[in-house]
Amino acid sequence: MVSQMTRFETSSEIDAMAALWAARLDRGPLTELDQASLDCWLEGDVRRLGALARAQAMLAAISLSASTGETAFLGSVEEPEAPPGTPEASPETSKVVSILPHLVSRRRLIQAGTATALAASFGALALLPIGTSSYTTARGEVRLLPLADGSVVTMNTDSHIRVNFSKANRTIYLDKGEVLFDVAKSPQRPFLVKAGMAKVQAVGTAFSVRRTGVTPVEVMVREGLVKVAAPQGHKQSMMVGANMKAVADASGDITAKRMSNEEMERMLAWREGKIAFSETSLRDAAHEFNRYNKVKIEVGNGAIANRTVTGMFSANDPQGFAHAAALTLDLKVQEKSGQIIFSTK
Repeated sequence: MVSQMTRFETSSEIDAMAALWAARLDRGPLTELDQASLDCWLEGDVRRLGALARAQAMLAAISLSASTGETAFLGSVEEPEAPPGTPEASPETSKVVSILPHLVSRRRLIQAGTATALAASFGALALLPIGTSSYTTARGEVRLLPLADGSVVTMNTDSHIRVNFSKANRTIYLDKGEVLFDVAKSPQRPFLVKAGMAKVQAVGTAFSVRRTGVTPVEVMVREGLVKVAAPQGHKQSMMVGANMKAVADASGDITAKRMSNEEMERMLAWREGKIAFSETSLRDAAHEFNRYNKVKIEVGNGAIANRTVTGMFSANDPQGFAHAAALTLDLKVQEKSGQIIFSTK
C-alpha cells in the first residue's frame, strides 16, 4: 500500500468543518454514509469533538434566538466543556455570528453561520443573486459557494459553472470540472444541472457531477434522489438514489451502479484537498494528479502504467506522491522542466 502523510490541520479549519457538521446534524438524522464520515472525522483529531460541541452550542443559541425573537450574541453562548487539550475557538469562528436579526428564519441563520465559518477556510464566500453569473476555480483550487436559495456548491479544481436563477427555476451549467451540490428544498423551483448533453434534476438532495472531458459525464448521489437524463441515448433517463453512481457515455446511454461508503468517500476526498486511490493504475493516478498541478507526472511504458497504487495523498504534492509510489513499486523518479517522470530502475 502506498500512503502519504497530510499536513497538520489548523484550528480554524477544524472549526470550519465542525460548523458544517453541526448544520448537517441539525437538519435531521444522518445517512449511513454521513454517519460513517462524521465518525471518521472525529477520530482523526482529538480537537474535533470539542469544536463540534461548540458549533452545536452556537446553533442551539441561534435556535432559541429565532424562536423567541431575541437578538443573539456569540459572547453569551456558554460553551460545553471540551476534552483536555482542545484549543480555544479561533478568531475566524468567533466571527461566524455577531448579531442575528430575529426576522431571519432559523434555517437561514444556520446556513449563514455555516457559510461564514467555511469561508474562513476556503476564502470564497458569495451569495448569488437572481440572474446569470459565472464562477471558475484555478488548477488546484477548491471553492465553496453558498447560493441565494440556501443551496451550497463546492467546486473542485479547474472547474467552470454558470448559475442562472429565476423565480421559477434554478439552473446550473457545468462547462467543465467537478462540482458537489447540496440542494436546498424548493419543490416549486426545480434545481437542474446541465453538463453537455446530460441533465440532472433534483428537489432537495446532495450529489456531485463530474465532466472532465466532453464525455462521459458522471453523477454521484450522496443523499436523496435525482433524475439523470441524456436525450440522445437509448436509455434516455434514470432515477438514481443515494450511494449510487450514474454515467452518461458518448452515445448518451445511462448506466448506474451502487457504491460502498468507502468508495463514495474516496471519490469525494478532494473536498479536503486530497486524492484517494484504491488499486488504481499508475496511469490513472498520474492523470488525476495532473488535474490539480502544473507539474505534470509522466508514466513510461505500459508495464509501468498498469501497476497499481492505493492510499490517500495531498492533491498539491505530486512530488510526494511520486516518490512514495516509486518506493513501493520499485521504480525510478526523475524531475525536470516541470515534469515528474517514472521509469524502471
